[in-house]
Amino acid sequence: ASGCGIRLHQTAQVNANAATADNCCKTVDLTLGAVYVSRSSQLEFRSGSCINSGSNGMLIRRSIVTARSVTATGAAITGLHAESGSLVDATELTATGCGTNGLQVGFSSTVSAHTATLTGNTANDVQLQADARIGINDLTTTTIGAATASGVEADYGGISYFNVQTGDGVVVSENAPA
Repeated sequence: ASGCGIRLHQTAQVNANAATADNCCKTVDLTLGAVYVSRSSQLEFRSGSCINSGSNGMLIRRSIVTARSVTATGAAITGLHAESGSLVDATELTATGCGTNGLQVGFSSTVSAHTATLTGNTANDVQLQADARIGINDLTTTTIGAATASGVEADYGGISYFNVQTGDGVVVSENAPA
């Protein structure tokens, strides 16, 4: 598809388990995603795929999404971007080789990314913005960044802000490095 492969908005509810939205979005556009969910919609997308999106792999705004075991690699922008109060279960998400971030969480959104694989992304593997909350037990990643220096620092090994609320959000982990 030249636009979104899966698009939900205006309180839509869809079960798209094991669906494929690969090679969608032919234009780099911050407002597009191979999977786009917005405006109080709900999506069940377990074991789905949104590989090589020309924009975001998944863009989730003001919605609830189950994206367990999803592969969102090679996106031109971000593998999975959740914002504006979204609630996302991205357990076992794989987002590698994306143009900016593997996982971006912002603006009062909450993402569970336990056992996710987020590596080799151009900017950060995980990016927090404006009161984000992310759970990352057993995460495989190399870089975590924040919108400002007041939150999580950009070096995973040197993060001293696990389990502490900051202006940019909180990274919750039972097995955080000391």
